[in-house]
Amino acid sequence: MKKIFIFTGVGLLIILLVIIFYQKRYSKNSNNQLNNLNKNQEIKDNLRSEITPPPIPFIKEDNKESEKDIVTRILAEKYQKKIEQISVNITEQRGNYIKGKIEIASGHLGDVGIFLATKEKGEWEIVFDGNGNPDCLNLKQNYNFPESILAGFCD
Repeated sequence: MKKIFIFTGVGLLIILLVIIFYQKRYSKNSNNQLNNLNKNQEIKDNLRSEITPPPIPFIKEDNKESEKDIVTRILAEKYQKKIEQISVNITEQRGNYIKGKIEIASGHLGDVGIFLATKEKGEWEIVFDGNGNPDCLNLKQNYNFPESILAGFCD
């Protein structure tokens, strides 16, 4: 009788170990399959972004881009973003000088800032963009920014 209990106990223990082994193996396979699905989706997303042609900037009817469109395009190229991901708000323009706010749609802090642009030889150039303090001396001496454009951060 004692031997029957021992064999029964050992048999139950073996069955229990087999069940635990298969559960762990199934769980690992499920996690691997889930990881593979996530990696496959990531690969598809990367391929989709590589295949998608760059957006065509909005052109006015007279075939001239507005200053806002030009600044948006320049910043989109700089940060390798789609034009739709860049929001530009020109807060002041004096001749060939622009001050404004930018927002890059990505959900991260720091993706909101200001920009300063100047037009030289018929081309707009972003001379500062970001959240920090611009080099005010450089902006005044080398780019001749008007005081009104620099008011608020180069006082």
